[in-house]
Amino acid sequence: MFVDEKIYDESLGNKSKNNNGLFIVIVVFLLLVIVCLLVFINKQDDVKEIYVTESKITLTEGENERIGINIDPPTVNPEDLEWTSNSDNITISKDGVIYANRSGEATITITSKNGKKAIVTVIVKEKEFDNDEIDVETKEVVKSITLDKEELELEIDDEYIFNTVIEPNIEDNLIWSSSNPDIVSVDNGVVQALKQGVSIIKVESSNGKYAICQINVKSKEILPEEIKLDKESITINVGDKDTLQYIISPEDVTDTSLTWSSSHPDIVKVENGTIEGLSAGESIIKVKTSNNLEAVCLVTVEKVIEVESITLDKTNVILNLEESLKLNANILPLDANDKSVIWNSSNSDIVSVDNDGNVKALKEGKAIVTVKSSNNKSASCEVTVQKIEIRIFDQRNDAMLDYYKNSSSISSIYKKYKCSKNKCYYPRIYDTSLGEKVKVFKYDESTKTKTLIKATTKDMLQYIMIPNTIYYLESDSDPTKFEYVKIVGEMRMIKVDGIYNMRDLGGKPADGGIIKYGKLFRSANPNSPKNESKATEAFKNLGISVIFDLRESSSFRNQKKKMRAFEKLNSDTGYYLYSKVSGTRKSVQMIMQQIVKGKGVDYHCAIGRDRTGTVSLLLEGILGVPKNRALEDFELSYLYKPASSISKNGKAINSEYKTVSKAGGNNDQEKFINWYLSKSSNLTEDIKLINDFRTAMINGKPKTYKVVNKKCVEV
Repeated sequence: MFVDEKIYDESLGNKSKNNNGLFIVIVVFLLLVIVCLLVFINKQDDVKEIYVTESKITLTEGENERIGINIDPPTVNPEDLEWTSNSDNITISKDGVIYANRSGEATITITSKNGKKAIVTVIVKEKEFDNDEIDVETKEVVKSITLDKEELELEIDDEYIFNTVIEPNIEDNLIWSSSNPDIVSVDNGVVQALKQGVSIIKVESSNGKYAICQINVKSKEILPEEIKLDKESITINVGDKDTLQYIISPEDVTDTSLTWSSSHPDIVKVENGTIEGLSAGESIIKVKTSNNLEAVCLVTVEKVIEVESITLDKTNVILNLEESLKLNANILPLDANDKSVIWNSSNSDIVSVDNDGNVKALKEGKAIVTVKSSNNKSASCEVTVQKIEIRIFDQRNDAMLDYYKNSSSISSIYKKYKCSKNKCYYPRIYDTSLGEKVKVFKYDESTKTKTLIKATTKDMLQYIMIPNTIYYLESDSDPTKFEYVKIVGEMRMIKVDGIYNMRDLGGKPADGGIIKYGKLFRSANPNSPKNESKATEAFKNLGISVIFDLRESSSFRNQKKKMRAFEKLNSDTGYYLYSKVSGTRKSVQMIMQQIVKGKGVDYHCAIGRDRTGTVSLLLEGILGVPKNRALEDFELSYLYKPASSISKNGKAINSEYKTVSKAGGNNDQEKFINWYLSKSSNLTEDIKLINDFRTAMINGKPKTYKVVNKKCVEV
């Protein structure tokens, strides 16, 4: 048969085109299948829920059990889940097997990659033994085993023998093991440090009771045996530097720390072996090892001495009109050849200065006074001339002053000043005219300088300013508006809305000086103020960081959530020394500990009178406050909350002194300290606390005490 070639070729071409189309369809279909598989695979990880067959499992020590789970979808691999325990009472493997280590309770959390969780509670019971497992003769098994150390530090080659306590005290085959025997070996309780690192030593009884100790092994300390300097003597010029090289032997010394010193640091300065010539002369440079081996080098400094620096004793002063002040220039080095200087004022109409540095304020304004040496070394001081009028302000009120200074009765005070019992006690608040926000500076009359304390609102000024101090107040928005004020009186009364009977114990005379302000505060209960945020701000301005509740624990717990910005402490305190003596002493001890740590403390009871007064009396007595001043402080509380049964100089306060006096001593102060020591369980720690407390609280030089025959004796 003959076929037309043209027709044949066309049929082949059509067939080829059809094949190409089919190929494309197949490829697209395969790609869709792959995408669907990927989506399906990814979806498998998207766990919808984890179900546990038992939400609570009970095991006995030494047993193990696998947690039964069902996962939706079931295609998820359980090993892709995270298994965690909140207690080392049990161990959980990554595939859900629980191992009971010791009795107790634990919570197992099973978490999928997409955050689905299931919870299982595991209770491990203590292993019970059959009669045939118990020692027939003693009928006892090991209940607990302890080591004398839970953590131990050794050097390489050190040896230590553990003291092991078994309860009850019976014979048992103990098994000792080391988690890293190449670091620490153990043989029947004897450990040997082999190399640097950490190892856990475990001792285990035959019935599975165990104890562990972590041993940290450090390198063996090798001390220097000799130190040499590369030079025994050297000559340098003023201003020149050089470095002294040293050699320490042996080469494998572990402690290479060195101390460098100069016999004349004004001639030669030394730092880490680098010496610098400061002025002509000689100085011996000494280098010392940690075990006091020494090497020395004689350094001779030569050259003409020029002025290297010049400073003034003041860099910023405030003068009143027509007031004078001498500025003193300090020129270094002291033996400079030419110490001549030139003084200059940037505005001689405001401030004049003569050749000796005497400055005079001529009119209000500012000027810069500069002193310059012949080689152009200079220093300057900014002089501000202001009209200084210091206002005197007493924060106490007339009612309180009347009661404090005289013998007026409380009822007559109320009648005289026409106020209710809760109103007479509040102090005055200094009211500035500089605006709502001011900058507070402490002003020193002797040096004519001011130091910025902080910026605050005007109603917070009272918490910053303390008695017998001059303050320079400046408008926060306009520096040209300012005023000077001096708070007078030695008693610092404090007003915080909703907190009554609050005052600072500072200002009273004490042994060797005056009690510092801003350390100890007493008050009524501060935990229910009218405005907690404002009270919190006030306490922070006062520097209070700890609130100490002297009441019973139940009252403390009920109000622990108030004033949460502060640390809260509590120790049940008796109303007077004859009730809850241990609680009262504990309160005094804890308050002193906080003061020694540098914290400001407000301590209180309900109304800040009896328990607070008792603790105040004990603290003031330890500090050496005279009895009449302590009495006045105690009695002031009755102005706020009078009690008909106790009058001024009443039985309560005198009873306190009578109780304390039984401890003995040469004066009231020693009697209070001896009372505190008479209840001591650690005389060394307690006398140190007393000394540290007195040092922290007294401006001056208080006596230091030691204990002899359980009594305090002045050092």
